[in-house]
Amino acid sequence: MKNFNNYKPEVYAASVDWRYNVLNKIFTNNADKLQWRGDERVLDIGCGVADITRHVILPMLSPDYKKLSCADASTLMLSAAEKQLQDVKKVEFIK
Repeated sequence: MKNFNNYKPEVYAASVDWRYNVLNKIFTNNADKLQWRGDERVLDIGCGVADITRHVILPMLSPDYKKLSCADASTLMLSAAEKQLQDVKKVEFIK
């Protein structure tokens, strides 16, 4: 099994521009298909350092979302994600 704890959060975060541009375009182009009810439970699989979670996913969520779950196989990435989202309520981190 691959050891995901070898990934360095700071190296991963350095690629944010490329990932942000691609994912923001995907979400923006499909925003009309997302019809938020206000009680959503959202799962970000492979959240990494949660930079996309913060800058793309959270702004699109209804303020009344029920829970945001951030999952990653790397303990180091989840630790960085917790720091990135420390001010966000209704969030949990899953390894």
